[in-house]
Amino acid sequence: LEAHAAVKAIAFSPNGKMFAVALSEGSLITYNTLTWIRAHQHKEHSPVVCIAFSPNNRHLAFGHRDMTCHVWDFFSGETLLVLEGHTDWVNSVAFSPCGKQIASVSNDSTIRLWSSETGECLFVLSGHEDIVLSARYAADGRRLVSGSKDGAIRVWDPETGTPGADWVIPRINCSRVALSADGQQLAVMNFSKSSEICLVDAITGEKGLILDDGTSWLTDIAFSPIGELIVSSSKDKTVRLWDTSNGQLISRLSGHTNRITTCVFSPDGLQIASGDVDGIIRLWEVSTNGSSSNTQQLVAQVRTLTYSHDGLCIISDRVNGTIQRWDSFTGVSRSISLPPAPDVYSVALSPNGRWLASGIKGNIRLSNVETDVVERVKLEGHTDAVYSVAYSSCGKWILSGSRDKTARLW
Repeated sequence: LEAHAAVKAIAFSPNGKMFAVALSEGSLITYNTLTWIRAHQHKEHSPVVCIAFSPNNRHLAFGHRDMTCHVWDFFSGETLLVLEGHTDWVNSVAFSPCGKQIASVSNDSTIRLWSSETGECLFVLSGHEDIVLSARYAADGRRLVSGSKDGAIRVWDPETGTPGADWVIPRINCSRVALSADGQQLAVMNFSKSSEICLVDAITGEKGLILDDGTSWLTDIAFSPIGELIVSSSKDKTVRLWDTSNGQLISRLSGHTNRITTCVFSPDGLQIASGDVDGIIRLWEVSTNGSSSNTQQLVAQVRTLTYSHDGLCIISDRVNGTIQRWDSFTGVSRSISLPPAPDVYSVALSPNGRWLASGIKGNIRLSNVETDVVERVKLEGHTDAVYSVAYSSCGKWILSGSRDKTARLW
């Protein structure tokens, strides 16, 4: 999708069928996501800073630099409401899950709650000491959470406009983050404190336990898909298994003879795979803390690895351009040679197990890992290293994130 002005904000409708874009010159454009054909266009008198879809997928709320919020029916093209009251730019807007309330936040350090039916200002929430950057409703609509440049995250009752508990999320110099399977907890590798894993409550933002045994620089972390376990790898050639419920180190898994670059749990949580710079991948049984199969060594360094969705095989990518496919139970492997590629920063396997997406510098490489025929497709558009790639569950979409500060949907 190409526009002829800077993109200020984007949003998907709740049902995923519409996509909205706000441009710096005041245009609002909606697209049909099945065809990606432009559906509607509307021009505002001043730049739109933020947008949000209503739960009924029909209305857009957007905030202006002129200190107002508008509600637009993009099917009829009619402006339904103009919400006035802020004394500075509006930075973010959000609909409540029921659709009856709109929250807006501003550079004036306040949050305003509005009736989406009448446009009446219901409450003005004060308490932040600096610009308010965003606000989001909880899924049940009973809490509103706001974040500010003052470093504080505050919780509000949107029914009464009264504040709840507030806390400050510490500014962690994050180098990598992992999310637990239940979405309740974040694990963060602290770049400035190289041996620490910080646990953060993903719901409340509260900083939790610190996992640290004074090891050397961490290289990777991953949550188990079951239970309360985290695996970490480090430059000291050791894999560590942690209990997130109490912060205790359960075991150190030794066997690598050089720096470990990556680690990951199998989909059933019963195995761990780890790879090092010498090209060795080890499989570990989580229950016994032992290697579950003979390790195999190639002549090239392992850069990244991933399990197939059924857990039956592991795919590894090496610096010599070789993709290796391993049986996770027997350790038997076969390789597919590819022309050498630049550094691979991330990999993801398609749900059908056929295509490996590898994030490299400036593009994504798709490789067929089921056949011995070299099939390669390049998705080009990023201008720097692609640090993260992920397939949608249907396998039709790839999402990529890059050091160039953009995310792309393919």
